[in-house]
Amino acid sequence: MAAVNRGQADYGYGNAYSVAFYTIQNNYKNIIAVPEKKEDREYCIGFLKNDEILLSIVNKAISSLSDTHMRTIILNASTQIERKVTLQMIFEAYGLEIFAVVSIAITILLISIIRNIKAKNELKFQYERYQKLAQTTNEYLYEYNVRTKHLELSNNCVDLFGDIDNLSPLKDMLNQALEKAQNIIPIIELPNARNERGLFKSVHSPIYDDKGRAYSIIGKLVDVSEEEAVKQELIKRSETDSLTGVYNAATTRNLITEIILNGSSGQTDALIVIDCDNFKNINDTYGHLQGDKALISIGNSLIQTFRKTDILGRVGGDEFCVYMRNIPSSDFVVSKCKQLMDLVQEYNQEHPVTLSIGVSIRSDEKSYDDLFKKADIALYEAKKKGRNQIYFS
Repeated sequence: MAAVNRGQADYGYGNAYSVAFYTIQNNYKNIIAVPEKKEDREYCIGFLKNDEILLSIVNKAISSLSDTHMRTIILNASTQIERKVTLQMIFEAYGLEIFAVVSIAITILLISIIRNIKAKNELKFQYERYQKLAQTTNEYLYEYNVRTKHLELSNNCVDLFGDIDNLSPLKDMLNQALEKAQNIIPIIELPNARNERGLFKSVHSPIYDDKGRAYSIIGKLVDVSEEEAVKQELIKRSETDSLTGVYNAATTRNLITEIILNGSSGQTDALIVIDCDNFKNINDTYGHLQGDKALISIGNSLIQTFRKTDILGRVGGDEFCVYMRNIPSSDFVVSKCKQLMDLVQEYNQEHPVTLSIGVSIRSDEKSYDDLFKKADIALYEAKKKGRNQIYFS
C-alpha cells in the first residue's frame, strides 16, 4: 500500500478492512480501493496459554454472534484508529493559519531588523559626528568596560596616546572614581605617543545594568596642559617678586610660617636677613635704573648660591631673606653668606655693592615675626659694626 501510494507500484491486493485501516492510519491519498467480489470470512482468536475454560467461553460467544453483528464489531474496530500526525496533515488542516502566523512573524522580524539597522546607522552617524567634533577640540573620547577592564578609545585618542598602556593610570583612577561615585577625575598626567607628558581632566558617566551595577564608563579626556601652564604661571607671578625673581614678601612669610607651624624636629634651621649697604646712595648717585640692577644682581646671586630647598625672598625695598632648612652647622651658613657677598661684588664691579647679613638659628620661636625679629637684631649689629658683615644672634 505504501508503494502504491508513492507511485512505486501500480496496484496491490488486500483485505477491505485492512485497506481501510491503513489508509486512514497513514493518511494515504493516492489509494483507490476497487472491490473484487464478496468473500467469506472466518475469524479466530488465539491465546498464549492453553486455557480450555477461557477458550470454551470465547468460542461460545463468537458462535452466538450473527454475521451482521460480527461485521459491525469489526468495522468499528477498524475505524477507531489513531492516525499518524504528519506535517502534511497539519498544513492541510491549518495551512492558512500557519501561513498568516509565519507572515506576521517574518514581517515583525523584518521591521525589527530594519529598525536595528537604522538605529546602528544613527549611532554610527552620531559617533562619527562626535569623532569629528572631538578632532576639532582638545577632547578625547573613551569607553571603559568595568568587568573586562578594556579601554576603547576614539580615533583621535589613539592618535594622541598611541599605546593603550600609556592610559593605565586612567584605568586605576576610573576604578577609584567609580567606588567614590565621582564623575570628574582631578588633573592627571599622562604620556602621549611622542613620550611627552600632558595634563588631562576626565569627565565621565557610568552606565548601569538592570541590577544597578556599573558595567561601563563613557567619558572624555580634556587636555588642560596649556590651561594648567597658564595657571601655574599666574600662580608663580603672584608669588614671585617681578624684579629679582625670588619670592615676594607675602609668599615668603606664608612659606616660612607653614614650616614653623608644621615643626621640624631633629634638625636645625636658620633665617638669614640680608640688607644692601647704602642702597639709597646708589639710587641717588647713579639713578634708580642702576639701583634696580643692583637688586637684580642680588636676586640672581641668591638663586645661584643657596640650595633649591631654601626659601629665598625679597621682604623689603633692598632687604632679602633666606630660610635654610636642616643646616649641618653654623660654618655652613657662614660659607654660603660669604659666597653670596663675593658673587654680588663680582656682578657689581662698576659700582661696588656690599651686604650686611644677620643670621638667627631657630630654637623655640613659634612664629615668623619672632624669628625675623631675632635675625633683624643680628642685622642691626652687623651694620653697627661697620657694614659688609655677618652677625649671628
